[in-house]
Amino acid sequence: MSFINFVVALVVFAFLLIKRGIVIVPQGYEYTVENFGRFSTILKPGLHFLIPIVERISRKVNMMEQSLDIPQQEAQTKDGKTVWLGGVITFQVTDSYQVTYKTNDLSNDILKYITKRFKVIIGDINANDILSKKRVINEKLFRYCSYDMVPWGVKVIQIEVTDIVLDPLDKKHQNK
Repeated sequence: MSFINFVVALVVFAFLLIKRGIVIVPQGYEYTVENFGRFSTILKPGLHFLIPIVERISRKVNMMEQSLDIPQQEAQTKDGKTVWLGGVITFQVTDSYQVTYKTNDLSNDILKYITKRFKVIIGDINANDILSKKRVINEKLFRYCSYDMVPWGVKVIQIEVTDIVLDPLDKKHQNK
């Protein structure tokens, strides 16, 4: 009886090991694979077989176009007034390796980067000119983001400032 239990346990273990080695990558994703903790390969959409225990999926990367809301950020204008800006960025991952190993949390890293850029761009504009220079702000943000996010493996498709609030207490200056 113990031999049968051993055989059953061995068959179950082999089945689980084989099942763990079969990976199906859905359309629109890429998986990065590590071999004993080191980068090994990138799995494209389709059926793949991994060596259980030796290889593991490091990250599942969404390669489709994505949008990210940029919550309102505070920035100081050239003349020292406070402005609140919010927006939307649309991007696409072009290199799953770079995203896996050069960013920790892509959405959070993008938001941190845009917050810094908001402050730099708004710091060069007077408060009275903010609303009339919305297009210029969008163009500068797009140019900076497009260039600086390439090493992360990200292509910026569009970025737009949707909210500009000159004075949170004065509703007539709001542009939405």
